[in-house]
Amino acid sequence: MELGAADISVLAHSPTPAIAQGHHQWWRAWRGRLGELAPALRPASGDETDSGVTHVFDSLGGVRVGGRLIEPATPAAGGVVVLHGYGAREDLDDRSALVRAGLAVLKLRVRGFPGSRLDSGDHSAAPGGWIAHGLDDPDTSALIGAAGDVVLAARALAAHLNVASVGVRGDSLGGGLAVIAAAHAPESISRLALGVPSLGDWTGRLLSSAPTGAGKDAREALDRADENQGALRRTLRLSDAVVHARRVRQPVLCLLAVRDDVVPPTGAAAIYNALASDPGLKRRALIERGHAEPSREDARRIVEFERRTALFLHPRLTPLEAISS
Repeated sequence: MELGAADISVLAHSPTPAIAQGHHQWWRAWRGRLGELAPALRPASGDETDSGVTHVFDSLGGVRVGGRLIEPATPAAGGVVVLHGYGAREDLDDRSALVRAGLAVLKLRVRGFPGSRLDSGDHSAAPGGWIAHGLDDPDTSALIGAAGDVVLAARALAAHLNVASVGVRGDSLGGGLAVIAAAHAPESISRLALGVPSLGDWTGRLLSSAPTGAGKDAREALDRADENQGALRRTLRLSDAVVHARRVRQPVLCLLAVRDDVVPPTGAAAIYNALASDPGLKRRALIERGHAEPSREDARRIVEFERRTALFLHPRLTPLEAISS
């Protein structure tokens, strides 16, 4: 892929988002609340089997969070939590190249999406969109609650497999949540594979001329909030993935797009550039367009990225071996 000056500028984007007042104290208390929980995967039953869910665990606020656990025929070499994007509606299934590589996979549905809506409701179909739910208070925010779901899912899967930590694979919304979770649970999340991660550089995203997806829902929530805009903006600043990326030191493999009509490429690149991972243990791959029907060349690059991801998340390889394969 030939990059022009504008493309290079996009990929080099490194904003310095304003940190919310009390950021460090708030997240320290949040980690303390997570530490009080001991999540355990248990077989789903009855209504808990919604949308292909096979297992559930109890997350922050007593919210039951579901996922589909897929294990290889032979003992798993390790585990991976797989996260979804903003439009997750289809039922979960057993397809996964990671399982074929010998890894146990937990396809997670974070709170408020089909598969994890028994206690929270279906925020993904609610007026205003998923990200708007509870946005005026970080303690009730679906977005921040979902980051906790990811941390606890990693701990639950690691406990199920009797291993110290697992990898996380996330696209779009899932990529941003993976970064936030990894920043606060380095003992449970060992490696990250991200595809065009969202939730970064909220200031720039909200100024976009035609935001879509989570950006559109967040901006409309701000417009409706009127005098309460400050509270919503604080929650978005608290959960800016660029800020949290500065705490991420795990090895990272990341797919970035030069152009994208859903997740601003500058925001995704800013997350990658902010990662505090050892420079030798973070790698990026590029495609021309994100969140779009891929061209033949992009399809080839995506297939190659998925091949590398299966190696990268496999614990039998050291991070350096995995990222260099």
